[in-house]
Amino acid sequence: MSNFRLAEIIAAVAVCLDLSTLSALGTGQFAASHERLGKNRPDSGLRSHHFDGDFFSRVIGNGRTAIEWKPIWIDSKNSILVDIVQNRDIIKLIGIFGFEVKYRDADGKLGSRTVAVKSKATDLESCNMINKMAQGCNSDFAQLYEVHKMNTGFRHVQKREMAMMGMDHPYLTALKPETYHIWNDSSKDIFVIAMEYIDKDIVTHFDSVDDVSMWTTDDIKVVLRDV
Repeated sequence: MSNFRLAEIIAAVAVCLDLSTLSALGTGQFAASHERLGKNRPDSGLRSHHFDGDFFSRVIGNGRTAIEWKPIWIDSKNSILVDIVQNRDIIKLIGIFGFEVKYRDADGKLGSRTVAVKSKATDLESCNMINKMAQGCNSDFAQLYEVHKMNTGFRHVQKREMAMMGMDHPYLTALKPETYHIWNDSSKDIFVIAMEYIDKDIVTHFDSVDDVSMWTTDDIKVVLRDV
């Protein structure tokens, strides 16, 4: 084989590799595959076995012991977390989960509390989901988004929400659900907020993504003011 022929083969292989890599970047498969198939974090993410007595005892707090916990249904179909789970081959738990927790306090008195447990996706998982929307535009936009996705407002989104929910500033506590427990373990991609369960029958504008007719100009002004 001549040196020229060998150079042709090497150049062809290099071009094919570049085309394959660019195609994967443009469709969002490059980062998603590395995230999903990485062998260095086999136990990352929240799993069902984490919902145990120790976890719910920490959620209830004040020295009380969780003795029973029963899942309850929460309608989260309009949550971006649901889109992330549906668009990726994810085995960890992401979403909002409801539980009715029964407990016993230090004096032996029994009680119960309904809680909502929110398991956050990482910023990369959120950005990869949004890349699906970018692909729906055109390949050029998808490639551009892939390059700059970590410079968007979704960078560190899980850390920012965890920090905000842990703040006890009176202005925030008057607006946000009561936070019972925060589990923040970035080494295992676990970002969990256990909070007050809000019944849609006692609040307004609950889950109004598909019905915006209830929103008035004054409602929008209040939201913009508080943001």
